[in-house]
Amino acid sequence: MPVAVLSFDQPPTAPRRSLRHRIIARVLRRRVESGETRGPYKSLLLIGLVLIWVPIASYLTLAPRVYVSSASLILPGAGSSTSVNLNNIGQASTNSASAFSSNSVSPTETYKRLISASRIRGEVAETLGIRYRDVHPPRIELVDQTGLIQLQMKGVTPEDAQRHLMTLIEVFMQELDRLRRDELGSRTDSSAEAIRDYQASVHETQTSISVLQQTSGLLSMEHYQDQVYEADQLEAEVLKVEAELRQVVSEVTQLAQDLGVPPELAAAVLQLYSDHEFLALTEQMSEVAADLATASRQYGAAHPKVRQPKLAYEALQRDALSRVDAMPGLDQERFGRLGLFPDGNNGELLTELVQKESRRAGLDARLTRMREMLVSRRQELLSLAPTAAELQDMQRNFDVAEAIFASAIARAEASRTDLYASYPLAQVLEDPSLPETSSAPMTKLSIAAGIAATLALIIGLGMAWFRHLLLDPALRRYHHVDESG
Repeated sequence: MPVAVLSFDQPPTAPRRSLRHRIIARVLRRRVESGETRGPYKSLLLIGLVLIWVPIASYLTLAPRVYVSSASLILPGAGSSTSVNLNNIGQASTNSASAFSSNSVSPTETYKRLISASRIRGEVAETLGIRYRDVHPPRIELVDQTGLIQLQMKGVTPEDAQRHLMTLIEVFMQELDRLRRDELGSRTDSSAEAIRDYQASVHETQTSISVLQQTSGLLSMEHYQDQVYEADQLEAEVLKVEAELRQVVSEVTQLAQDLGVPPELAAAVLQLYSDHEFLALTEQMSEVAADLATASRQYGAAHPKVRQPKLAYEALQRDALSRVDAMPGLDQERFGRLGLFPDGNNGELLTELVQKESRRAGLDARLTRMREMLVSRRQELLSLAPTAAELQDMQRNFDVAEAIFASAIARAEASRTDLYASYPLAQVLEDPSLPETSSAPMTKLSIAAGIAATLALIIGLGMAWFRHLLLDPALRRYHHVDESG
């Protein structure tokens, strides 16, 4: 496609011209004929100055003054832990991690949303007694990598801005307290329900234990173990008594052999030896026997000195034997067969024999009773063994349920002090400031912007005028060529 080249040295002489060049030539010809080659720059400059400075002047004159109060909040990031030792039960502990330990939850972002909530602005307006729209939304800025929250709030006067921001912080703190109370109430209700379940479990287990104790007579596994220990002690005592009885039986047997008196007759013989009349008769029999022996050596059996003592001896013997018959367990036949006669040494030995026999009888009776008790105790322990095992299991379940119940109570009580688990503590690091100057309208910035816009307008129009000034000879020459062609 042929292109026409515009040169300032000589006019173009191209034989052909495109449609675009013909249109440009026609427009230039009209501008040359009308004398508008320099353009309406003065009019444009005036219009531009009006458009720039009238809004600025209106803004500086009519815009209300606005003051901004600033404050800073800080969220301490330290966690807390509580531990409670329960005597004979266990330990209850609560741990509260740092508010900034989780990457998924940012407490500063949460508090930013809470501060900017509409209900906070509504409570601020209600507290101050003003309309909702008169409370400007707070400007909130979070400082990265810190727990700082920068707050700014506008007001028509410095005092209003400061008062609005102070009220906003107070309402925010009250809202935090309300949220913490709600959380604590929900947590307490949940804990109370769990505690009631634990208490019911403890009561049920305790009732079952009481019923089993009443029906079996067994109080606890320790009670059963005490009974087992008593049975073992009784068995050891039985063995000890058996050994002692064997020794006493051996002594009684040996002493009875030495005396020639059965143990069952020793008491009767001893009682006979303690009869004064019998002892007197035996003493007289001894004297008569001595006289009879002396007379028998001197005289014959039919001699009156022999017969008289003999008759006296027989009479005394009959009287003595009658005393023997009067003793229970003795008769003349046994007495005569055993040849028992009173003797001092025999009396002591008979007394010892009677004592040992009495001891033997006592040990034998005691051993019998102890054996019966041991058998009964063993049978009772065998019947109580399943009950004791069941009672031990129930007691273990009761201890576990009681420990859980007590730890749940301790944990619920300990959690009451952990108020900042979900909503960390917020403190006022910098109190709301009292602004000294207004933040709007911004006079200096507005004038600087107007001056910059004016300079830009003047530079733009000047460049356009200078361009036309340079192109004016070429336009005239181009128009001349077009007419000659």
